[in-house]
Amino acid sequence: MGAFSSLTADGLTALFASHGEPCTLPSGAAVGIFHPVGAPPVAGTSEVGLSTRLSQQPAPTLLLRAADAENLADGDPVTVRATAYRVTRTDDSGLGLHTVRLMPDTHVQPEGDRWR
Repeated sequence: MGAFSSLTADGLTALFASHGEPCTLPSGAAVGIFHPVGAPPVAGTSEVGLSTRLSQQPAPTLLLRAADAENLADGDPVTVRATAYRVTRTDDSGLGLHTVRLMPDTHVQPEGDRWR
């Protein structure tokens, strides 16, 4: 059983009230619990050497209530602590919580005709 398996609705409300941070999702404002760095990488091996897939790299995560995360899809923009991220994966805990893996949104639009 996970750390959140014994939480009641009141416990979840208290958890988000004490540890939650405002965030912006495509559907609007929400409150989530942000972890700047996710789990450490699990390195696999290949014939060339060690390799780590994108899904195995440490990544920021955002814990959201299921109602807030239900329409999130890979590539959706999320803003936390005034930093832009993109969703890379959403995992449903089955307990009314979703763990959303994020990656920094580093896409920058070129200005005007700069690249011509």
